[in-house]
Amino acid sequence: VDFSKSMDFGTLEHTKADYARTLAATLARFLTQQRDSVGLLLFGEEILDFHEARFRPGHMGRLLAALERTSAGSHTDLHKPLSEVARMVHRRGLVVLISDMLADVESLQDNLGYLKSRGHDVLVLRVLDPAEVDFPYAEANVIRDLETGQDVYVDPAQVRDHYQQSFAQHEAHIREACDRLGAGYSRMLTNEPLETAIFDVIRSQMTRGRKTLRRGQRGGHV
Repeated sequence: VDFSKSMDFGTLEHTKADYARTLAATLARFLTQQRDSVGLLLFGEEILDFHEARFRPGHMGRLLAALERTSAGSHTDLHKPLSEVARMVHRRGLVVLISDMLADVESLQDNLGYLKSRGHDVLVLRVLDPAEVDFPYAEANVIRDLETGQDVYVDPAQVRDHYQQSFAQHEAHIREACDRLGAGYSRMLTNEPLETAIFDVIRSQMTRGRKTLRRGQRGGHV
């Protein structure tokens, strides 16, 4: 789960970080009820917390407590957390990345490819505030970059077209990278219900189960 400063943005009653916390907790509880081992890695610029995947009494409580921490780090760095997951997690499983994905797409592609090469299934859940997609602003104003702390004067009339084109291009590159690697991808707006993410995880688990069954049929075990 991405806990960088950009996740503190929100135009609703909750921020992207709030939504990501609830999303991660919901997925963890759902998977635990399916008797799956569940782990958690929180990151900003650096890895902030890591809990190895387990299925035992008290583990879910520790994951929920970890998710209550505040955001940290000035920017999103996907390289370190994804490379660390690939290095530390030896059993094949499902890796769910929850982030606003405001990061370099090339680094994402390289690290997702490394995870896939280690036998993991990958699902990317991109959490965005509706205003980041729709850019509804009309009046010129000074805004603060949450990751740098810098104040910037912005006239929406002058930057709207460029912003929306750049956003759409970045989104397309993320989708292309996931498609190329066979990773799942969903965009989650913070005004949307969480059921979509649950359905995506179920679909990923079913796909992984079919792959395991095919391997078992060839190799004599599941």
